[in-house]
Amino acid sequence: MKTLIYPQNLSLERLYTGNGYSDTVRKNMIVRTLKIISKLTPTNYNTYRFNKQGYVYLSSRFKKRVLGNYYSDFHKEITEGEDPIVEMSSHYEVGKESKLYRLSKRYLNSPVQKFQFKERRVKEGKKPDFLSEQFSLHQLSFDNNVYTYLLNLHSEIGNRIKGDNQKVLLDNYIGRNLCIVDDINGNEIFYGRSKTNYRYYSSLTSLNRIIRPFILVNDKRLFSIDIKSSQPFILATILDSSYYNGNNILYNKNRINKGIGGIILFPRFLEGKEDGVKKYRDIPFYDDFYSHVLKNELGREPTKIERERLKQKTMQFLFFNNSKAKRKNELKYLVRQFPSINSFITSCLNVIGERNFSFILQRSESYLVLDVISKEFNERFPNEPIFTIHDAILTTEKNAEYMFNLMEKRLTEYTGIIPGLKLEKPEISVIPSEYDIQRITEKIISRSKKLSNVYNAVEVLESNLIRMEQFLSNHL
Repeated sequence: MKTLIYPQNLSLERLYTGNGYSDTVRKNMIVRTLKIISKLTPTNYNTYRFNKQGYVYLSSRFKKRVLGNYYSDFHKEITEGEDPIVEMSSHYEVGKESKLYRLSKRYLNSPVQKFQFKERRVKEGKKPDFLSEQFSLHQLSFDNNVYTYLLNLHSEIGNRIKGDNQKVLLDNYIGRNLCIVDDINGNEIFYGRSKTNYRYYSSLTSLNRIIRPFILVNDKRLFSIDIKSSQPFILATILDSSYYNGNNILYNKNRINKGIGGIILFPRFLEGKEDGVKKYRDIPFYDDFYSHVLKNELGREPTKIERERLKQKTMQFLFFNNSKAKRKNELKYLVRQFPSINSFITSCLNVIGERNFSFILQRSESYLVLDVISKEFNERFPNEPIFTIHDAILTTEKNAEYMFNLMEKRLTEYTGIIPGLKLEKPEISVIPSEYDIQRITEKIISRSKKLSNVYNAVEVLESNLIRMEQFLSNHL
């Protein structure tokens, strides 16, 4: 059975009643419609797909594949009339801005309902990928101390915030983690690989990093090996002509490029920037990219907060083509130290857009982490657990050192750059760190200032708030 989700206040009975469809065709059309509505319905597992206004990109190719000959009827039924179910962004321009969709406010605020149906029979003999098999071969759960930790975190942050908006965001933040923990403990686990950026998403990737140390697999702790400064590192790996002309047979654009035009121009954007490219690729990624940049600016070791702030700004440096913003604060550091790289990124963004450029970096990362390193480990140790969280690989303590060495060896071999890796041992404490308390508090306060109605925020779900209310009631 396939499960789709949709707003509880959406009446399926009212859909397509005036189109003259037979009962059979109408039922089929409702299922097709729910496949799209489900993509627009926020959950704890898909909010990465939404922008801050609640919009999601849906390609015409995807809609036509789902809707077939009913494409026009769908648009008329769902996006028009006095009570449209779906809104389309007014910023859409042919050839400039992608089509973005979101549920209307009335439906966005609704609890969700599940709809189950039988899919057409899939061809037999297709074996699940090894990453998906991990969730059936191994038992994931959480150390019960995670609940005490979340209670303490809620209390500490609650003492530092004020106003209903901030309180709702805090309750939603803790409630979201509680819901995902409950789902994993109940073996209701989401997982699958994206067909756009090739990343592997699961219940684990949806968890906030703060409770990762509490994860257990077969009652054993999971160790994590992360690529430090992953996106800046991956950018360095594609600043090489061999990535584009195929001379690097292990790692090149042909491994990751499908449906993204314009990459053929990237080598031209590198011309005349050889010195700047060499300077960037020679950064000691094996140490720490963010600390390297900040030490050059500040003349001292940066604090954790300063490093975290630069990390956030680096995503804007990589994926947002805003020259005005790049003259401010931490973005200014990056532009000043790496003008050639800024010029290269700007040229790429002008040609293929922010979304497609992010796909190139994410697909390159996924190829290295999933298709090279994880696959090799699984082939050698098929009975050992291995899970991934984008730029990190999780496995048990006995395999952690082997995985660290494998990652370092393969990343250096494939890219020609020594990576920075971090082996994290799960150290459980029910007392939240001051760094995490301060970081999350600042994030909640900042987000609350941008919301006129907190309940319209795409990340705020009624199920999270209900779970948080139950949690506090049980403990108080």
